[in-house]
Formats: sequence, structure tokens, C-alpha cells
Amino acid sequence: MNYLALLPLMASMAFTSCGDETGSAPTAGKAPISSLPSDAKNISHSLPVFGPNYTYEFDTSEKEFREWVANQKKPAMGPIRRERAEIVRYNAAIKSEELVYNSDGLISEWTGARADIGQHMVYDLQKGRAYFWYHSR
Repeated sequence: MNYLALLPLMASMAFTSCGDETGSAPTAGKAPISSLPSDAKNISHSLPVFGPNYTYEFDTSEKEFREWVANQKKPAMGPIRRERAEIVRYNAAIKSEELVYNSDGLISEWTGARADIGQHMVYDLQKGRAYFWYHSR
């Protein structure tokens, strides 16, 4: 048997089985994301196997958001001090990423020296909704 002829098929099957995971969960306990605030609900996520954007969002209280950010490795949180914060989210209705803007909330973020890698956590005070975006090259 010519096994070399099977290589493209096997590679295709491996790539397909490692596809993006997008979806939603009603509570933190049912989400494929560890370490969410215990009161997180209405969770939606996009966790692609090969990046570059990992996004999730959820409803939570301000208190739980503050505790969640405090448990992260990167910087302290504070009020949004610019005209608006931009964060990428996955919109399941259009099956694509889009920007969300917030000017009345809390933010914790860091970016690499060339801004090609970073982590952003934004809390919308009016909606009680948290947004998480991690991006890499």
C-alpha cells in the first residue's frame, strides 16, 4: 500500500479535528474556561486552536470582576482613562470578530513591546459585562 498517498488525508483530518471552539455556556461551571468568577453567567467564547485572538465575555458583578483581575498575573485595574477602550469580541450571529467600545468601565491590560501580543480585560459598569481578549502574533 502507498502510505504516502494517505498523508494529505491524515493531515486534513488532524487539522479539522483541532478546529476553533466557539460557543456559549450558561454558568462558569459549564464553560470550557477555567478560573472565571464564580458568578459568571451568559458566557460566550472563541478559543481558536491556532490563534491569534482568544476572546470571551460574561455577565458578572463589579466585585467579582475586581477579584478576578486581582488574581491575574498582569497589571492592576483602574478606570478607563481614555476616550474609550476597544476590545475584540466574537459575535456568534455573524460568526466573526468585532470591536466593542467602552468609556464607562474598568480596564486591566498589557501589551508587548511591539504591541503584537497582549491581554485586555474590560468591565462595562452599565451592563455588568466583562470582556477578555488575548492576542498573539
